[in-house]
Amino acid sequence: MWVSSQIAALHGQTTLEAAEVLETVAGKSTLNPFAAVFVMIGADAVTVWLPPEAARDAHGFILTGAT
Repeated sequence: MWVSSQIAALHGQTTLEAAEVLETVAGKSTLNPFAAVFVMIGADAVTVWLPPEAARDAHGFILTGAT
């Protein structure tokens, strides 16, 4: 999992072969072999069913690692 990162480019001829990931804080770019990319846009957190002990961010999403 990458944090503070974005996909800068996708590479492949007929299928996805790799993605260039830009680490925005470090300014470092790496080319990684990928066969698929999952894109999630415009989601709402549905975490009200979780116990209060489950850590969430200000938008209600579950905290899973370094930010």
